[in-house]
Amino acid sequence: MKPVDVFIFERDPMVAFLNARCVAGLQGFRVKATIRGPEEITSLPELSETNLFLVELNTLSGTPDEAVDFLLSWGVIGNSILVTSVNRKNIVNRCLQKGVADYIFKPFTTERLREGLFRFQERQRFLLDLPENCHQADIDRHWRTHDFPSPCENLPKGIQKETVQLFLDALSESPNSLFIEELSDLTGLSRPTVWRYMEFLAETGKVRGTIVYRSKGRPLNCYQLL
Repeated sequence: MKPVDVFIFERDPMVAFLNARCVAGLQGFRVKATIRGPEEITSLPELSETNLFLVELNTLSGTPDEAVDFLLSWGVIGNSILVTSVNRKNIVNRCLQKGVADYIFKPFTTERLREGLFRFQERQRFLLDLPENCHQADIDRHWRTHDFPSPCENLPKGIQKETVQLFLDALSESPNSLFIEELSDLTGLSRPTVWRYMEFLAETGKVRGTIVYRSKGRPLNCYQLL
C-alpha cells in the first residue's frame, strides 16, 4: 500500500509544525502540503481518494457550518480528521453523521492523533483489499472485535481503549511474535508505551509474553496474540 498523503489545514504555524512532525514520524504517512488559509486551497495538487486531511475548521473561511459545507461540497469529509477547537454539539453531530474519519478536540495528545491516523490507514487498507464480490466475512473483518474490557468498564489509568485495539490489530496481522521494538515501529508509539500496554494485555490474558535470551545483550520481550 502506498503512503497516505496528508494535507494539514492549520492557521497556527506552531500547531501546523507539530502536526506535520507527528505525521512525518509515522511509517506509511507523508505530509503533502500545509494549508494556512482558504486562499491557498486553489494551489493544491491533484487529489486522490487515498488523501487524508487534518482540518482545523477555523482554517477555512466563514463559520464552522460553512466550513463543513465546504468539506462536503469538496467531497473530502470522509477522508478528513478534524483536529479543531470547534466543540459545538451541532457541528460534531453533523460531521459524525456525514462520515468524518475522526473528530479530535484541541488540546490533544500526540498518541490520540496517531490513533486516528492509523485507524484511517487501516480503513484504506481494508477498502483496498476488498474482493470484487464481497462476502459477509470480508465486511466483518472491518468491524472485528477482540475480547477485551468493554467501554463500559473502567480501564486502568493510562490505558486507552483505542490504543488497546491498535496493538491487538497489529498483533493479529502478524503470524509471529513481535518484539517491543517491532510493535513500536508498527504503531508509531514509544517503547515505554508499548511495554505498558503489552503488560496490561498479558495480565488480562489477551497476549502471551515471552522472554528471549541472547548470547549478548539484555533479554528481549516478545508478544503474541492468544
